[in-house]
Amino acid sequence: MLPGENQIPLLNRRGVRLLLHVAIWLVALGLHTMAFLGQLPWDLLLLRSVLNIGLLAVVFYVNLFLLRKFFLRQRYWAYAIYLAGLFLTTAFLRAHFNMQLTLLPARLPRLSMNTALLIAAFVTNVSILMVSIFYALLQYYYRKEAVKQRLEQERSEAELQFLKAQINPHFLFNTLNNIYALAVTGSPKTADMVLRLSELLRYVIYDGAKDRVSLEKEVRHLEEFINLFKMRMEQDVDLTFTYSGEMAGKEVEPLMLMPLVENCFKHCDFDLNENAYAHIELKVEDNYLWFSTRNSVDRQHEQKDKVGGVGLSNMRKRLRLRYPGAHVFEIVEGEAVFEVRLKLPLAG
Repeated sequence: MLPGENQIPLLNRRGVRLLLHVAIWLVALGLHTMAFLGQLPWDLLLLRSVLNIGLLAVVFYVNLFLLRKFFLRQRYWAYAIYLAGLFLTTAFLRAHFNMQLTLLPARLPRLSMNTALLIAAFVTNVSILMVSIFYALLQYYYRKEAVKQRLEQERSEAELQFLKAQINPHFLFNTLNNIYALAVTGSPKTADMVLRLSELLRYVIYDGAKDRVSLEKEVRHLEEFINLFKMRMEQDVDLTFTYSGEMAGKEVEPLMLMPLVENCFKHCDFDLNENAYAHIELKVEDNYLWFSTRNSVDRQHEQKDKVGGVGLSNMRKRLRLRYPGAHVFEIVEGEAVFEVRLKLPLAG
């Protein structure tokens, strides 16, 4: 799943949380009413339950407010003072209301009943206070994790855009070099090559900034890029690009494959070996993209591109950011062959 997909809207999350809180307090109200069923008339029993559960709810939510207002800001004494006031006020109010709404047994002194009710109020207040603190800690933890994940996602997106920004000038630089070589020799291919380059630049600028594009569009522009390279060569070369599988409705991150083709051209020994070759293959199977480049290489005369050698290192970083744990990226270097293999999941 790509970042940002299938996330519950904030309004829905708040609505679900509100309904959950209301349901819990209604259950508590029902349990409290059932606990004293038969001891009081229905009207007094319901009033007693509403007053008790209502004051417990006050303890729960006001403590949440005090934790955010004072405790989390390290104003511990202020938190302790306000909490003590809240705790004692609600405890004495509950004991007072319960005393007024209790039918005293004939032989039980009023003072003993008042003490028992006050102790019961203290115990239940402490219990609900512990629940409130635990809930606040959970909220704090999940909010902290959410902020951490959001920052991590923003950092990843920023890094991904930076990597794309590195790739685009590299592609442009190499292609302009090709056109320059043709223009110097007065080749009739120059005008057609400029036109093809403009189409590719339009794709790079407008579609390269998107999260995903159709696989068909990516393949079409990949063909254009390969044709640009072929036009630069003075003689026919063994350069093939084959693709198979159902691509309709499939999507991929733009400009993901072009750096691999660039790298293939960079390592291939077309200028040194009349038997040089570069074979590029793309397959779609079971919602996975399989892509490979295989080319001949002359190890003795091989020269790295010192200016724009960012393709494969960028590719590794992009794959880790966009498809963590869901891709395969392999480089096979033989004595006379260089091969890159890529497997990644397709959207759509």
